[in-house]
Amino acid sequence: MSKRTDERRGPPAVPFRVRAVVTAVTGLVSALLMSFLGLAINYGFRSDFLSRWLFAFVTGYVILVPVLLFILPIVQRVVVRYFAPFQQ
Repeated sequence: MSKRTDERRGPPAVPFRVRAVVTAVTGLVSALLMSFLGLAINYGFRSDFLSRWLFAFVTGYVILVPVLLFILPIVQRVVVRYFAPFQQ
């Protein structure tokens, strides 16, 4: 296969286990930071902050991880295709 054909096909397939771990870690960091910042800015540091933060984090994580599993491969393909011509 020529190099040009390989570029059109996009990046090599990433094993699902690797994608799942990357998604879990990315979701963990994103959900922790965003739930903390959103709650701190909008609610403030009140006596029940910790319980509200944990609830917001768990809710965000449960929603975020499946969305990331679906979205990240699409984003990866788009980015690789866009930047492939600049890798000369």
